[in-house]
Amino acid sequence: MKTNQENYLNSICKKIKCKDKRKRIYEELKTHIEETKKEFIKQGIPEERAEEQAIEEMGNSSEIVKEFNKIYKIHIDYLSIITMFILLFVTIFVTSILVKENLVNNINSLYINILIGCIISIPIFLISYKKLEKHSILVFLIGLLFSIISYFIIQYKLLTYGNIADNPIYFSYISILLYIIAYAGIIKKYGKSWKTFLLAIISIISLLAVERISLIVLLTITYLSMTINQISIRNNKKFYIGLFTSIILVTILSVGILSLCENKFDGPIKTISTFFDRDTQAAIMKKNNDNEFELTKDHTTSYYTYQRKDEILKQCKLFGESEALNSNGKNYIGELETQNIFLFIISKLGWIPSIVLLIAISFLIIKLIKNINYIDDNYGKIISIGIITYLLTSSVLSILISLNIFPIASIALPFISIGNMNILFSILSLSVCLSVYSRKDILELSKEDRKVLC
Repeated sequence: MKTNQENYLNSICKKIKCKDKRKRIYEELKTHIEETKKEFIKQGIPEERAEEQAIEEMGNSSEIVKEFNKIYKIHIDYLSIITMFILLFVTIFVTSILVKENLVNNINSLYINILIGCIISIPIFLISYKKLEKHSILVFLIGLLFSIISYFIIQYKLLTYGNIADNPIYFSYISILLYIIAYAGIIKKYGKSWKTFLLAIISIISLLAVERISLIVLLTITYLSMTINQISIRNNKKFYIGLFTSIILVTILSVGILSLCENKFDGPIKTISTFFDRDTQAAIMKKNNDNEFELTKDHTTSYYTYQRKDEILKQCKLFGESEALNSNGKNYIGELETQNIFLFIISKLGWIPSIVLLIAISFLIIKLIKNINYIDDNYGKIISIGIITYLLTSSVLSILISLNIFPIASIALPFISIGNMNILFSILSLSVCLSVYSRKDILELSKEDRKVLC
């Protein structure tokens, strides 16, 4: 049979909104009641009456619940969630056009990944991310396992079909999310140690195995951003760290431009030289009159892709479809790949709808950046910085590639993509950020605060 004390404590704890803290609150209040009860017993009051008085001294249970719910408050960023669903709706709308015009064949897996992402994001949001901090190495190993699985899937497709172009499954996207979460815990624990460096190198090498060089560059930039934040907190030498990091970042970006160009026909060097010297390429083709038609219609050359993008962008309207789309059928930009999805939206819907879409993506990322300022937990802050850095960098580069301002590279636009795993990654990444933000006010109380509260 439950005592008055147990009934009183249960009546409080079952109304605490933050379930993660119910047990702790129960123990704190129980300890306080027991201490007060002992004081009354010392004064000669019978035990049963002493317990009743201790409970009465605690005060009204409703008021205590109200105070604890103010402290342990879960925040839901509704604006970010609504914006995400708007972007996913745009993805569904765009892919339905692609299917209708026979530009892509099977997109059922894309819709399945959107559904899976939305379902998995619910427990991610509800379960406290802080529980992962002490298991950072395990999270890292699980990410490594996904990279290994991705590698064997790719090898199987190469052996069976001779290529991996037919709807490849890249678990490496899931690996990246797990690597970011793991790296946040590892760098918080070990700082600038050889362990941190070793795990970062291993994760980068694992992405080399799945031949996604662009992902390596994005992950490296993400690691740098997370490292800068953690080191500046520890050492408070922001100027020197910023200068040193800027040098590293410029170097990596310079090498990254070469690495990002994954044109398997021309190769990175020719792809870049063509990008920066398109006028010379055009002049060479004009001189060679016998082969002009053959060269300009060769869909495997980077020059043809740059040429077609320029042609489409020049003819894009404020609203509606570009006339350039109808001039070359399915291969209007070489191949309809994930990195060209924003160009397709501009050419199909026009500049104004595309700019509105760009504003929605920018709003979501800016909102996530603003949320960081309200997060006091260092571990959660580093995770958020890592995810936002990745989303921001991939968004900027993907848009620049579509606008022909950056060389050809395989970088997907977050939330707007025909890449199945990229969509899943985007949804899960956002859910992790929202989970961190939702617990920004769930703080550990000092003994003094507990005494004041009680």
